[in-house]
Amino acid sequence: AVLYTFGVISLIGNCLLIVFVLNKNLLMLGSYRCLLIIFASFDMIVSVFHARVLPHFFQIKDGFLMFPYDILQLPPTAYTVANIITCFLFYEAFPLLTCHFIYRYLVIAR
Repeated sequence: AVLYTFGVISLIGNCLLIVFVLNKNLLMLGSYRCLLIIFASFDMIVSVFHARVLPHFFQIKDGFLMFPYDILQLPPTAYTVANIITCFLFYEAFPLLTCHFIYRYLVIAR
């Protein structure tokens, strides 16, 4: 229930962010608008996926494990695909943040 609630909140909040960013009165954002829209879009994708798969994370000594809820209900192919997508969505934030920091550096360095 918690993931569903926060998933809905995330969808509403990120949709509002996209609407505000696309507002013609905010032309001062320039190319930063695209980066904000990409962040919001990926956040919505992660929220929907997590609400559907309900991943459970387990921390171990050298990393973590992820298992979808009701693991025994999934066919092996679906389980593998769910794990791959979850790993991708978990790590996709890091390249986006790198792009964000490079963008901010270039703006400040001008």
